[in-house]
Amino acid sequence: MTRYRRQSTLTFLAERLAKTTGEHQRLANRKRREPAERQRMQQLEAEIQALEQTIRQFDPGLDPSVIAPSTRASK
Repeated sequence: MTRYRRQSTLTFLAERLAKTTGEHQRLANRKRREPAERQRMQQLEAEIQALEQTIRQFDPGLDPSVIAPSTRASK
């Protein structure tokens, strides 16, 4: 894999992680959650774990926990 493709992939994964973490935090901050929202939170938690693991596989020196969550609303 070329350096450019590797960097593009890491950028994509980091952006996806930030977006997913932001959505999870917005749902977690709600006082009352409907069953569908609780289910969505579980899906997001699984996706966050998978993204973090994938980032570590691409670059073991990169700590996914330093990637800040996106504050933009999901579409």
